[in-house]
Amino acid sequence: MRKSIHLLLIGLTVAAHAHAQCHFIGLSVSASDSTSAQLYHPGYFYFGTADGTSGVETVCEWTVLDMEGNVLHEAETSGDWDNQSFMHFTHGMSVADSMRVELVLTNPLEEHQCCVFDTLIWEETQSPLGNSAWGNWSTETDGYAQGVECGTNLVEPEHAAPLILYPQPASESIRLHGLKSPATVCILDATGCEQLRLRIEDHREAVDIRTLPSGLYFLTLLPTTGPATMHRFIKE
Repeated sequence: MRKSIHLLLIGLTVAAHAHAQCHFIGLSVSASDSTSAQLYHPGYFYFGTADGTSGVETVCEWTVLDMEGNVLHEAETSGDWDNQSFMHFTHGMSVADSMRVELVLTNPLEEHQCCVFDTLIWEETQSPLGNSAWGNWSTETDGYAQGVECGTNLVEPEHAAPLILYPQPASESIRLHGLKSPATVCILDATGCEQLRLRIEDHREAVDIRTLPSGLYFLTLLPTTGPATMHRFIKE
């Protein structure tokens, strides 16, 4: 089993403000192979840490779903850092698919729960000689997703997830999970050159990428209202 170990260094001073603490919490993959993954979050150090105490009383509820919303795995972690911060699970998903991860942190010292969302995608790295490759699951945000305060365990669907591109990698088309209004889609290659531009109505409409050569691309979404966002995807 090939594993990708991420060394996590914590060099920030913990603030006592609950909203700021939640925004320090993201998700990353500490180890994985094609059929399993171990996830990590730093909430032990940032959530429920008033008066300089650790977040040992935090309870973490994990949910892993496919992109259709079907639950693949549920778990609860708590206690000391090594028990609370990591969650390992196995699955039967293809590496061509993506998985959604939802994490809810609850602590008696905090007024609100902290909700963190991210997407797991399979990424492959080519060897320098080009004769082999290895892959790992990683979070779409590379650990930079920010937690948000939530009032209950249940998060309304329209606020539950940011825009997600799937499948990852893709060969014929990609879909934009979470798109709720018409937008212009602009696809750039790794050099920044525009390769495709089109109008899309909602998440049910697929973006045809069959004419694009294999490689890394960046999709810029220009909604009718609201800020533009950029997302990466890999074309097989």
